[in-house]
Amino acid sequence: MLAAMEEHREFHPLWNRLPLHIGKEVLVGDVNPFLHVYVHAIIATQLDRADPPEITRSFQALVQRGFTRHRAVHVIGHALAHEIDGMLKKNEPYNEVRYRSRLLFIQIGCEDPTALRRLVRRTGRNDPCPCRSGMKFKRCCQEFLQLTLDPADWAPLLGGGTPYCSYDYAAYASDDDPVVLLQNMSAVALALDERLEDPEGALLCFQEMLNIAEQRSHKMIGNVLDDIVIFCLNHNEFARQGLAAVERLLKEFPSDDPLDTVSSELDKADFLTRLGHVEEARSIYERALALAAREDADSELREIVQNRWEFWRAGQVEAR
Repeated sequence: MLAAMEEHREFHPLWNRLPLHIGKEVLVGDVNPFLHVYVHAIIATQLDRADPPEITRSFQALVQRGFTRHRAVHVIGHALAHEIDGMLKKNEPYNEVRYRSRLLFIQIGCEDPTALRRLVRRTGRNDPCPCRSGMKFKRCCQEFLQLTLDPADWAPLLGGGTPYCSYDYAAYASDDDPVVLLQNMSAVALALDERLEDPEGALLCFQEMLNIAEQRSHKMIGNVLDDIVIFCLNHNEFARQGLAAVERLLKEFPSDDPLDTVSSELDKADFLTRLGHVEEARSIYERALALAAREDADSELREIVQNRWEFWRAGQVEAR
């Protein structure tokens, strides 16, 4: 189990916060990270022991079809997770016959991509399921047999978070690609912040993302800093961290778009205000207002500066 947890680096910030969230439902996107790594651990043990025997042949067939080890485990896990889900949620007994048959279906589908489609066509919805579970096909393997066996369709990409990459990018990226890792960790940060109401854990996750970007994907540093700024704007208690992030953005990753630059300057002003440096913040807003008042200023820039100035000024009135 520890090896499976270590393998999923995107979940490390979550593991570090577990003592604070005992008894809570934890989901990242629609993935239960505990069940996910538990399935990985079981499959690793089954592969080591070649038990059931079908798992070895299924795994080898997937690898020969172009699946990485990680993605091959995900396909097999799709079969195993159904059994675990039935045990946990429906109090159903573990159906080893169905599981082993589904492993065989995976092998057959890899060796002959049309075989599973033919099996579905010739099996009626109310016929006994070909997995020999004793259930009707429509209530058993009809949906499972629709699974795709194209490696590109099994990219290990979590839902939610900031879009650091497209699915098409992830589909053909290596399993340890740092951009895909950052995408998945942003989903974990979102889950920590919104689902688990643990903003401190979310900030620690963003800081770990920044370390990864600095070590493995320099082009993504600006994206992570953007995420940190947006996050800290929503959490007053992290104004100091937000200020550090926006100042680094302005210094190391200057934008060619005046709108982006002005927005970042105003973010800086908002953080300064929260830290008690109101006059310095006012100066930044006044410079932005002067820029927006120029005849050649973009209309969108004018609108953004004016709206944010009015909001900021209203906040100062309330503070008095």
